[in-house]
Amino acid sequence: MCYYITMTLPSNARIKELRPVIEKYDKAFIPLKNPKIQSQLPTGELYFIASKGHCDCGTAIGAIDLVKMRETLLRSQKYRSILRRKWSKREVEKWLVEKMKKMIKELENHSSFPEYKKEVESWMEFIRELLASGNTARVGLIKHWYHDSLETEKIILKRKIRLNVNLVKSDVLLHVGEDILYEFYKQ
Repeated sequence: MCYYITMTLPSNARIKELRPVIEKYDKAFIPLKNPKIQSQLPTGELYFIASKGHCDCGTAIGAIDLVKMRETLLRSQKYRSILRRKWSKREVEKWLVEKMKKMIKELENHSSFPEYKKEVESWMEFIRELLASGNTARVGLIKHWYHDSLETEKIILKRKIRLNVNLVKSDVLLHVGEDILYEFYKQ
């Protein structure tokens, strides 16, 4: 179906006071009810569809997903050929790293990459402003490929990564992996 970026806020977040920031960045923040994902979040956690419009396919968020790149290489014909030639683990790992570096370089040299940088910078500014408002203690972000509806999709979070918004660059959003809750907070 499509990629969607969803967001979480703690139960005590003051949504009404956050609306000016949400509108400034042209986000939707439409409440979602998905029992599967909400069972994995703290009780009362607020869950939202982030973007306006149809979906988030083509988003810069997670454009450089290293896990996905590695998985793609591990399914490739070239990788199977290398295994048949009985390369050492070290040689295989070196090949994987070199191929991933090449894939990243190709993406960085692509004409749309400057737009990707602008998009993740805007997202990070949005997250920082939400936190700076004092109306929420944290902001969560999840990227998921939906096969079903947003309310019935069976999402299983792989893990949660907590990030101090003051210590990360916007480029961290380029490397967002799927089905991971990235929780931003301000100290």
